[in-house]
Amino acid sequence: MILPEFAKRLNMPVVNSGGWMPSLVDGVRKFAPDIELTVVGEGPACRDEEIDGVRYVALGPARLRARQKRISAEFEARLEELVFELKPAVIHIHGTESLWNGLSDGFLSRHRARIVASLQGIITGCAPHYAGNLASSEVWNARNIPNILLTRYTIQRAASYWRNRLAKKEERFFSSIANFLGRTDWDRTWTRYLNPEANYYHVGEIMRSPFYRGKRDGGKVVRHSIYCGAAFNYPLKGGHWLLRAVAALKRQYPDVQLRVANARKSAKPKGIVDWLRQGEYNRYLSRLVDELDIEGNVVLLPALSGDEVREELEKAEVLCIPSACENSPNSIGEAMLAGCPVVATNVGGVSSIIEDGETGLLVPSADPAMLADRIAYLFGNRDAALRLSETAYKVAEARYSPQKVVADLMSAYCKVQGAVS
Repeated sequence: MILPEFAKRLNMPVVNSGGWMPSLVDGVRKFAPDIELTVVGEGPACRDEEIDGVRYVALGPARLRARQKRISAEFEARLEELVFELKPAVIHIHGTESLWNGLSDGFLSRHRARIVASLQGIITGCAPHYAGNLASSEVWNARNIPNILLTRYTIQRAASYWRNRLAKKEERFFSSIANFLGRTDWDRTWTRYLNPEANYYHVGEIMRSPFYRGKRDGGKVVRHSIYCGAAFNYPLKGGHWLLRAVAALKRQYPDVQLRVANARKSAKPKGIVDWLRQGEYNRYLSRLVDELDIEGNVVLLPALSGDEVREELEKAEVLCIPSACENSPNSIGEAMLAGCPVVATNVGGVSSIIEDGETGLLVPSADPAMLADRIAYLFGNRDAALRLSETAYKVAEARYSPQKVVADLMSAYCKVQGAVS
């Protein structure tokens, strides 16, 4: 991605995802000002600018075709020229699951010792859970044949694609480099599993700036309200289980309200264009809302900026993460910093950031009964909810301190540089 301050110079739209990266640039700029930092992205064309002491480089399109497996030779040649010019001590790649894992074996081999990869969502660990415990028969009636013909997307096909293509690419990448940055027991364990010889460094992430304004005062909280970010994107995120939990909660709390970000595709189509765009999972969720009779209890929001998410967390009584697999959801960190109590599934690395009963509540995956029960507990026990949020806020203040994260990052960089030297 092109980071926001560079995107504005290029007259490109600023994306809401990946907010930890501009936050990290700001943190390095503030707490490690002696670092010479160049931020490289794909971009629509080649551009090179300096903004507030940071050099930004867009190398143009990385692939000749959208689904091409490897990065193009032309893109990699431009990257190699930049590396030759800069002679960087460290090449820091964010994420193992997308663009940069398409670099050639030659590039990865030449720069193996100086490359360090931050672990985001590890596709190899998440892929078996892609379908979110949904059986094919459950979504069969939600299939949209014209959409399938246009996009080739079905849940089962996407699950197979994750396992057989994306995971294989990622596994090659893991075995090709020597240094990884992570923050949970889960990503540390997967690093050891995929590359037993790798160096693993614990480095946290800096949240988006709106979440460092202090703990909310509670005056805006709407009773019986739940906020969830991006649970309707694909089945791995568990939106279908959360809807079932909301239906159960409605029996006790008829005014319960679930607000879901980036969920407009799951709304009832208003015309032929919307209908053609609605994929199998979104159509299934739309029908599930009707089946459970909770249309009046679910609000489908667009993609939200950091300020907009902060506003949602000011109002929500609970943040819920119902995923079938996660590493370290930043939405949990943001909720902790805002002082919003968290209920999350105990999957992947979540138990490394939430201590059950102390900084949040954990439930089994694919268990709408337990999900509803724990949310109802917080609805009915405001003192317990306040205690959880206060403890979580204190933990989050230390964990997500920009100064601490940058110090840990610089320590890891120095160790990587020392190994290169």
